[in-house]
Amino acid sequence: MKRAIIELAEQLDDAEVEAPTPGHVELQTFVIERIARVAVFQHPPSRIVWRNIAVGSSPRLRFYPAIKPAVWDKLGSPIVFRVNIVAGGARTAVFEETLNPS
Repeated sequence: MKRAIIELAEQLDDAEVEAPTPGHVELQTFVIERIARVAVFQHPPSRIVWRNIAVGSSPRLRFYPAIKPAVWDKLGSPIVFRVNIVAGGARTAVFEETLNPS
């Protein structure tokens, strides 16, 4: 059975975005694993919510949390990447990673 692929970057215009400025959340091209990919750039403090996404019975989430190499040594505090899924009113944390530049 082939899995459906949902590209959230392609659905960014349909998402609810909470950010201080439009530039805090936008599409950018990142090179990840030597492949240029269109990705959702999200600068803190910001939040993105995609609603009503049908994922089927055996969903798998694939994403690449990253920090731009040009800013890595300029960071003064840890960066937290967090992904939650809300289904049936229940929130489930499916990923949390803290990258610390120091």
